[in-house]
Amino acid sequence: MKLKINREFAMNMWGDSYGTATSAKDLFGYRMNKANYGQAGEGGWNIHHIIPKAKGGKDSLNNLMLVSMKAHNQIGDKTTFAIDGKYYQATWSKKRQKYEYVEIEYV
Repeated sequence: MKLKINREFAMNMWGDSYGTATSAKDLFGYRMNKANYGQAGEGGWNIHHIIPKAKGGKDSLNNLMLVSMKAHNQIGDKTTFAIDGKYYQATWSKKRQKYEYVEIEYV
């Protein structure tokens, strides 16, 4: 069944990730406010495809995560990128059975 990514889906993902919290920090340390789903600016957040759809990523729970709009815009459709001087790469976690970002050493 194809996922329908909309506000209701986003709120369910928020609840699964952060429970009843009204704000949280994403993986990169940026603040997200639950009420600011899909909004640009401070506290805004979105559902992000770890492997971008443009690169074959799917609308599946094992390829989605919540990130601030600030991070979302910096990552774009890259699978390797830098945020605040740290480098990250998308990878498959066999243990967790999902895609995730891991910090890597830039060489």
